[in-house]
Amino acid sequence: MDLSPPRISRHGRKRSPLVVEVERHPDTPIKVSGTVAQPTVPPFSTPFSAKVINAPHYGKVKMPTIDLYDGTTDSEEHLGVYKAQMYVQDVDDASYYRYFPATLKGVAQPWFNGLTPESITCFQDLVDKFISQFIASCKERRTSIHKQWPQESLAEFVKHFHQEAMLIPDLEDGVAYTSFLNGLKSGRFKLSLAKQKETTLAEALRKAADFIRATEICADSPHTPKKTKVPGDRNRGERNPTP
Repeated sequence: MDLSPPRISRHGRKRSPLVVEVERHPDTPIKVSGTVAQPTVPPFSTPFSAKVINAPHYGKVKMPTIDLYDGTTDSEEHLGVYKAQMYVQDVDDASYYRYFPATLKGVAQPWFNGLTPESITCFQDLVDKFISQFIASCKERRTSIHKQWPQESLAEFVKHFHQEAMLIPDLEDGVAYTSFLNGLKSGRFKLSLAKQKETTLAEALRKAADFIRATEICADSPHTPKKTKVPGDRNRGERNPTP
């Protein structure tokens, strides 16, 4: 390389020997510090697109500790647990793709391996293909909620209602409250709840808990007056027979 003093250009500006050398040999490659990432070529066929494969890695990711999916259990439940464990690690989007195949086994694994190469460009693509393939394994989702039986206590009804409401996806609060009110059998609590102008299911459950607690306290109180039988009650209102 020419280390002679800087030369003067036609425009009167000094140019370094390095610039002059490059101008003399325009085809000479210029070395730049650092390394250039080369596209990753997976050693096996994959349905992931090149964009997903070559996405940068951010930090260390812990493999989700969930049961491997074999195609016989609820696919939506498996997907939900997987996404929850990945979410708490605050990982990048590409990690959602890369780690999901490792949670499969049995017929689910060859299904994934048989997907069309580069057919998955985003995580939603993978979700849609997975759910549609194993839709038969999904649990039946409830569309109606429990109603109080004639001999069922309010505490038992609240427990059963809450359990069944949790099984209905995307249940709106207003619909849940109306179903709760309509499911109650007639009584003091239903009447007091119906008098409320506007409320939520959470508020209704809180009021139910308060009502149940108050009922139990009154039932256990030693000062609660007991109904006593009065002689002749059974015949009260009846005409006395003529002697």
